[in-house]
Amino acid sequence: MSKATATATKKSETSSNGSEKTTQSLSLQVMPFKAMKTEITIVGEEPGLLVSRLVPETLLNPPTKEQLKNPEFIKEMVSKARYLMSDGTDAISATYFPKAIARAAQRFYGFEMATVYGMLRIPCELIPLQIPRSYETHVAVAKNWNARGAAVVTHRPWYREWKSVIPVVFWEDRIKFHEVIDLFRITGSSVGLGAWRIDRSGVFGAFQVPTATAPVVYDRWEKRS
Repeated sequence: MSKATATATKKSETSSNGSEKTTQSLSLQVMPFKAMKTEITIVGEEPGLLVSRLVPETLLNPPTKEQLKNPEFIKEMVSKARYLMSDGTDAISATYFPKAIARAAQRFYGFEMATVYGMLRIPCELIPLQIPRSYETHVAVAKNWNARGAAVVTHRPWYREWKSVIPVVFWEDRIKFHEVIDLFRITGSSVGLGAWRIDRSGVFGAFQVPTATAPVVYDRWEKRS
């Protein structure tokens, strides 16, 4: 990716009939942004991660009370609420990260959230989860109320132990590598990911950042620019 600086100049000339003619010109100087990439390993903390993927068919056709009494129906419903890679591996949505990181930067550094969005990004849609055992079903009564004024009982996939490697692209002229790591650490300890996370008065979604790869130039971005 690149940025451009513009310089405007004016030039006055006298025409053959004696009148003065002014022309303007604009020159552009293209200056490349230095896009870097790193892979940050995050390890979930207790009590784990709750996935909050919305299932369209559930929104269009909410389950009945009779269906919610059926263990097999709940099991199928929770299974559909997971994020899955093409090979069936459990995953987490990459969209969880930008907003969580921006929230951490806003709270601890005073950054505008939109500013943080322009500093880094996650160059994928889904990120595989490394889990030593299968997910469980977490049942809770939601704090919000539905249209009929009744509490909403939620069933979500619950990963008690989880780990993931997050690809991160950042622009070195706007944010440094150590600042990216600091933001991830703050996010893991004070914001969290997924449903019922720390940022929403919950206890889920916390994580640590044990390692990260040394940043390298993001070649894929350079080829697109």
